[in-house]
Amino acid sequence: MRYGLSDVIRDLAGIPLAGHILRDDEFWAFRDLSFSANAGDCIGIIGANGAGKSSLLKLVAGILPPDTGSIRVNGRAGTLLEVGAGFHPSLTGRENIFVGGAIMGLSRRELNSRMDEIISFSGLEYFIDTPIKKYSSGMYVRLGFAVAAHTNPDVFLVDEALSVGDFEFRAKCLNRITEMRRNGTAVLFVSHSEHQVRAIANRCLLLNHGAGELYDDIDKALDRYHASVLCKDGDKPLDGQTNYNGKARILASKVDTGSGNGSLVPGNSLELRINIDAEHKLNEIYAIVNLWSQEGHLVAVFDSRDKNTYFNFSAGNHSIVLKLPEIPLAHGHYRLAGGFRTKDSEICAWSTDMARFSLESRKTGISKGGMLDLQADFYHEAPDAFTNYSDE
Repeated sequence: MRYGLSDVIRDLAGIPLAGHILRDDEFWAFRDLSFSANAGDCIGIIGANGAGKSSLLKLVAGILPPDTGSIRVNGRAGTLLEVGAGFHPSLTGRENIFVGGAIMGLSRRELNSRMDEIISFSGLEYFIDTPIKKYSSGMYVRLGFAVAAHTNPDVFLVDEALSVGDFEFRAKCLNRITEMRRNGTAVLFVSHSEHQVRAIANRCLLLNHGAGELYDDIDKALDRYHASVLCKDGDKPLDGQTNYNGKARILASKVDTGSGNGSLVPGNSLELRINIDAEHKLNEIYAIVNLWSQEGHLVAVFDSRDKNTYFNFSAGNHSIVLKLPEIPLAHGHYRLAGGFRTKDSEICAWSTDMARFSLESRKTGISKGGMLDLQADFYHEAPDAFTNYSDE
């Protein structure tokens, strides 16, 4: 949006722009969006980059005013929208606790009473009297989250802050958010991490092109989100194609899940057909296919060399089929990437996006996280078999 002189004058005069008027180059970030969060709720807010997730939190926090409609927050809102927002780089960590706490409405006496708890939670005891301009981004987040989470807000707004911290601190933050929920705090949590959303949210708000849909079933929300960005089963253009040395190129690929709709049923096998065009004769070529989760985690690597399988290509078109037996994958969406290499590991043809498919959940009604769907047996031992490990 262009911001001209008339906008400056209107802002200085306090004259609002008519909420229903849009310029030619403007669009609605939100339109007819309505939702509520009750005490103890945690709403995971998901959507593609640019969907308006951060803008929504800024509206709730009062940083941005809405053009139309209204936002009502009952109680005090604690925010963690940006790393180190409000902190002064020349002040120490301890001094910035007072700065951050004051911004959130706490008195100096309240902050003094909670100082030890905040410092302990941040894990920055050895650096708390160091100017925070010497902190790493992870240390910024530790301090910022520790302050925000100990102001006992009625509404807690978190925007992707936990993606910066290390594993231990992320786990501590998730536990803290769960504790806050038990004490009646409503949480709005923006994250691209499916695992974090599943871990702490009880509802999910999906934002897409200015519209929002609130789900009580997080699985349905995540499925709807991924379905909006992932292609369906069938032949597809290879936008991630990369060719090397003019030896060969991948023409097309197709995944067959046996269902015809790109969805793999647990217990079924999967076939990937790759059509390749060899520019000239190629001998002793092997294939590699990587299996990626929807979050970008490498799940498995399939290499034809495992069974000493090599291919000899004459110039022209060829079709290679990879057949996978049942894989104990968890419900979700997956991507296949890979290509062909010579025996000396020189790349002949490669694609970072061969095909995609989704895996249906087992008909148990149980929602589980993780990448593998592994079954286990549980049993109850007799009381005399009990061992008190805490005494060891």
